[in-house]
Amino acid sequence: ALSPQGKIRLNTATALAERAQGALDVPISFRSQVQQYVREAHLVIAELRILNSRRRSNRATLTRQMNLKEEAEGTQKQIEDLVVELTMEESHVTSLEDQIARLQQDLADHKARAAAKTRALATSADKLEAIVKDYSEAVQVDCVAEGAKLDAEDARLEAEWERIKLGADEFLQLHPH
Repeated sequence: ALSPQGKIRLNTATALAERAQGALDVPISFRSQVQQYVREAHLVIAELRILNSRRRSNRATLTRQMNLKEEAEGTQKQIEDLVVELTMEESHVTSLEDQIARLQQDLADHKARAAAKTRALATSADKLEAIVKDYSEAVQVDCVAEGAKLDAEDARLEAEWERIKLGADEFLQLHPH
């Protein structure tokens, strides 16, 4: 695929070459002019080859550039997809951090309530221990007092019994059968 200018040069070179073939039987001055045309034709052909080589090189470069552009667009799409995924992950992480913060707050609240209940339980246990101690001491005092009363009653009944026994023995001595 030659450019229009390249086609003109190729046609000119071809025409010059054809003229050179017919010029072999012409005078030397004309022959030298034909040789000059042939040299110019060879230069034009060499230039055309260089242009074609550059065109192929440019096509290859363009193809590489198009491939790089497609690769860049693919990479851009991957980057955009990764940004979307990263945004979603960051949102998920933020949500998890919020949940962790709420759970830590709940844990702190439960620990505070448990500590308050433990203190209340300890206070209640201390009160119960004091009540049991007081009650135990009161019962012990009551038991000692009751024991003393029972001992006194026992002693009174024992004395009464001795008196009745003495009275019975006297009665029996006074009234034998």
